[in-house]
Amino acid sequence: MKIDTSFQITDRQFIFILIGGATGAGILSLPRLATQEALQDGWISVLISAFVPLISLLLIERLCRIYPKYSLSEITDKLFGKFVGRIFTLGYIAYTILIVSTSIRVFVEITSLYILQRTPTPVILCIYVIFIIYTIMNGSTLVGRFNELVFYLLPVSLLLILPSFTASTYTNLLPIGEAGLINILKACFALSYSYSRTELIFVYYPMLKQKTRVVRDGVIALGIITFVNVFITIASIVIFGTEVLQKIIWPFILLYKIVDIPVIERLDLFFLILWTAIAARPSINYSFVSSYSITQFLNLKLEKHFSAVSITTGIIIFVVALIPKNVQQVFNIITYLGYGYFIAGIGYPIIFLLASLFLKGRTTKK
Repeated sequence: MKIDTSFQITDRQFIFILIGGATGAGILSLPRLATQEALQDGWISVLISAFVPLISLLLIERLCRIYPKYSLSEITDKLFGKFVGRIFTLGYIAYTILIVSTSIRVFVEITSLYILQRTPTPVILCIYVIFIIYTIMNGSTLVGRFNELVFYLLPVSLLLILPSFTASTYTNLLPIGEAGLINILKACFALSYSYSRTELIFVYYPMLKQKTRVVRDGVIALGIITFVNVFITIASIVIFGTEVLQKIIWPFILLYKIVDIPVIERLDLFFLILWTAIAARPSINYSFVSSYSITQFLNLKLEKHFSAVSITTGIIIFVVALIPKNVQQVFNIITYLGYGYFIAGIGYPIIFLLASLFLKGRTTKK
């Protein structure tokens, strides 16, 4: 398949896309989820959870190496035929749309609570969706550039947390291992959503100009994601303690409320303004994947129909994002999406690789 120049990304942009997909609104509640089962050992669960996307990365890269010019929709059609193949593609599209919808809804709830308290939720959501549509309509090249540009806001936001360590109690991390291996592993399942980004490779792989360093680039991205997640979790535990964390919906935001910087009176508000761009990346990355997959699913031409498909996808995302009645329902959906990652990120590549081996064996036999 011939790729349009607006649908190409560099290996550097590929790294930032993977990082951007995993460092969005979900990270704001990560410390609370990590300590629900594992308590003070929550940071260990966060660390162990990184091995799941690593396995997913290796599996998906191996599959995409066999079909370097094909995206998910084309791979499924080739392996299973159009009928069965499209079932796999529809499942992937529904999964990505749900991720975008929940991610946007979490961001809108935070914006409504801390910044625009009198603005109706649909209005904030509409503005956010319009921004996403405008970004993805211009292709993966702009998506990659946006992720690369916004990435540098992430280190700034982490550095602003450092003054809050003056109120920390490091004994909150002790005793290490008291939660037990079973509870630590239970927490890993709850944290799977925070790492569920390697399945993006299905779509972005054929757009890469340089495909020989996918594993290396993926490991770099996962390393940065893991460091950010562990850092935030440890900071929250030593400052708030595990009991208090269970009573806080957004622990990451509260970290900025206890920091006193004379130049910035409301550091939490300043952080949320920065986070507006940071939290947009997962929604943009997955919205592009959804629109691209729908375009291929319907056998439409990218240069003619991608813009219209992007607008339609944005409308669908807007409607789905309004369905949950409150934040708790959003969290419930996110929990299931975390389990869904094991299907899309682990199950899909295993099934596809086995089907590829079977197809290759039949061809060789013939």
